[in-house]
Amino acid sequence: MKRKISVCIVSNDFPPNIVGGQGIYARDLAENLSKKGFEIKVIVPSDDHLSKDYMVYATGRASNPLKFCWLARKKLMDSKIGEIDILHGNGINHLFFCLFKPKSIKKIITTTHNTYLQRFTAKNLIWKILYIPFILLEKITLTRSDKIISVSEATKKSVLNYRISLSKVDVVLNGVDFYKFSSNVPKGYLRKTLKLSSNSKIMLFVGRLEKRKNVRFVINLFKYLSRVLPQLHCVIVGQGGEEQNLKKLTEELGMKSRIHFLGYILNDDLPQVYRDADLFILPSRGEGFPFVLIEAACSSLPLIATKEATGGSGILKNGENGYFIDTRNLDNAALKLKECLLDQKAMSKKSREIGKYYSLETSIRRTIEVYKSLGLD
Repeated sequence: MKRKISVCIVSNDFPPNIVGGQGIYARDLAENLSKKGFEIKVIVPSDDHLSKDYMVYATGRASNPLKFCWLARKKLMDSKIGEIDILHGNGINHLFFCLFKPKSIKKIITTTHNTYLQRFTAKNLIWKILYIPFILLEKITLTRSDKIISVSEATKKSVLNYRISLSKVDVVLNGVDFYKFSSNVPKGYLRKTLKLSSNSKIMLFVGRLEKRKNVRFVINLFKYLSRVLPQLHCVIVGQGGEEQNLKKLTEELGMKSRIHFLGYILNDDLPQVYRDADLFILPSRGEGFPFVLIEAACSSLPLIATKEATGGSGILKNGENGYFIDTRNLDNAALKLKECLLDQKAMSKKSREIGKYYSLETSIRRTIEVYKSLGLD
């Protein structure tokens, strides 16, 4: 009998204590690789997520990413996890494995969702100074990895700016369970929760509430449109450091009754949120390839996004299932949003057609191909 390949996934973000897309990615990887016959172990902050399909090793909560990196390596050494064919890390979560590689690990793979170089462009001067050490640490992590998976062409381009060999980098686009976001999901959740009329329109944002996501633009755009589209409401899903500032701005603009902050919503409950929306907006700067764009497309939503938000993935076909916008041009962005609502039926259909090409099954299959390229069979 052919032996199972042992894979250890290291992630500082993992359900149910989830922050963003990296946690979804790590969870989906663990569950689906296990089903494909791999022996899976995960090193994560908490053991709240227990599975019969794979082993969970909890480090305890870490106040910063570097502390988690150290705790993750210590957990592996202390727990005597055994020989590992592939250690698969998110971002720089496995930095200390790259710096001090244990003999028990054969190969190291790094998945880059969006590099610190990509995020660097969206930061102010103080943050840019603080990011310099992380850029150096990321370069070390990538240089010492045997293979690098980039979730988009834009992220791959950023990785290559570290002077990484092209042969080490493979693009594996993010994918979601297409049928989870199907038309069979019942409608009415948002309108019932927010007490909205049946003829209201909903503009939806889902993501972390941080400056890079540019949610302030969403609020300003909504204010700009509020008089000409009195039936329009804005729903913001997520938490983050900018939450109080954004709520304060909403109040100052007199939009509290029409801009709704729902906070954090479990990933399994998101389909019913998407199902009730009329369009999805993501004006981010410095993204890799966010899951939320795929989820929104699979949910038949027209997309409004910056080019930076899509990572060059092709999830948004300009004029077909939505529009690219320039956040420096409020007039044009407002025009594109109105055009989405006017052509909502056709754009919704096109979004769902495009969304089905970003399946989780394809993403897992491509990841396994990367594993096989390491010659461990």
